[in-house]
Amino acid sequence: MTLVSVHGTAGLTNQSFWQIDSPFQRAARAEGFTVLDDPFRWSGLLCVTDPLQWQVAASALCWYCRAHRLEAPAVACHSHGIQVVGYAAAWGQKFSAVVDVEGPVRNELFDIYAAARLNIGRWIHTWNRGDATIMAGELGEPGPGTALMPGVENLEIEWRHGHAGLLDDLAAWRDLGLWTCLASGRDSQ
Repeated sequence: MTLVSVHGTAGLTNQSFWQIDSPFQRAARAEGFTVLDDPFRWSGLLCVTDPLQWQVAASALCWYCRAHRLEAPAVACHSHGIQVVGYAAAWGQKFSAVVDVEGPVRNELFDIYAAARLNIGRWIHTWNRGDATIMAGELGEPGPGTALMPGVENLEIEWRHGHAGLLDDLAAWRDLGLWTCLASGRDSQ
């Protein structure tokens, strides 16, 4: 099973979980996942009211999967990386499973999430009451914010993880069954 990691806003400079030599990627390999030597990257620019950066990145993710002959890889994503994955899946890219770590749930994207759900085998969305960043990530959207993703498995995690701490707590991935979730799908390679 191939695992593709999709970073969030400012992920090129502030996060390392998606880089091939990170503890997260080493743990993924130890769990039996194939991690490509050429990780997926996108601009990581914040989109407050215009989703163009997410759409461009989603198109790039679709091409990345085609270039690597990944019909339905598993995905671990963080924060606004879920918007990138959501658009890609809504446009037809299949993913065997997605673990979405603290992705801001944007009301204006509910139709995109619904379309994406049709191309995602299993989707777990993590959230916690100690993550103010997840709500701030909904800035600029119409209507009230929510931490719960509609139509997917919402998994409340310990507040101590904040916005990105789960990516560093690799024991929690096993304890919460997140590696099992990602392995539950199949790709055709």
